[in-house]
Amino acid sequence: MSQGAELSALLDRARAKGTDKQFREWVQKQPSCISGRFSEFLESGEGRCVAAHIRRAGESGTGFKGEYACVPMRQTEHIFQHQHGESRFGGKEFFDEQRVKYLRMWVES
Repeated sequence: MSQGAELSALLDRARAKGTDKQFREWVQKQPSCISGRFSEFLESGEGRCVAAHIRRAGESGTGFKGEYACVPMRQTEHIFQHQHGESRFGGKEFFDEQRVKYLRMWVES
């Protein structure tokens, strides 16, 4: 199955499972896809990360964030990504793979 076909099938499963907001909330509870660590910890000891959006042509525009298109990152990593671009962390391919990985993890959870 091509990456585009796999993503399309995962998006269908995600929509059947829950909302984009529910997915983002789940992503924030996962360790960073870059470092494997959390940005912060709540008083309960629960770790949190930023749900960093992955933007691609066809799924973007001014202020537009695609649905089910985010990965967990520490706040400092997310800021660095905005300042220096995706290439500093492995590039477009890395982030596309991470998007599919976390989407698959969520629909299978």
